[in-house]
Parts: sequence; C-alpha cells; structure tokens
Amino acid sequence: MYVLIGLIGFSLIVGGVLKRWIALAVPAVLIPLYYIGLRLGWWGFGVGDGWWMVGAVITLGATAGVGVTIAVARSWWTQTD
Repeated sequence: MYVLIGLIGFSLIVGGVLKRWIALAVPAVLIPLYYIGLRLGWWGFGVGDGWWMVGAVITLGATAGVGVTIAVARSWWTQTD
C-alpha cells in the first residue's frame, strides 16, 4: 500500500515538475507494472480477488490526477499579472 501511495505521489510530482502531457504515461505504466509484479510474485505477497479492477481504478484516478496537476501547473506558470 505504501508503495502505491509513493507511486501516485511520484506521478503527481513528475506531472507538476515537467508540465508536459507525456507525464500522463508515468502512472499509466508504473501502477500496472506494480500490480503485474505483485501478481507474478516479483515482490510482495500477491494480490487478492478483484485486483485487476482495483488496479484499473487506481490507474485511472492517478492518471486523471496527473492530468489535473499538469493543467494547473501549466496555467499557473503561464499566468501573468
């Protein structure tokens, strides 16, 4: 769980720092990779029932969060007084 929270936080930071739409690929790649690794036993203790649905919801939510972060960072950075 802490790894997942760290991945989401890292994704938001990358989106805010880069301010590029390509940063949407960070959560879209890292979070499914985390769940695939759990499923295959690369790390952790495996997954439970409905893991694919939880992974999909978290991936979509994190990607949307990064999108909002990028949009806010881009509008705030280019805003003039």
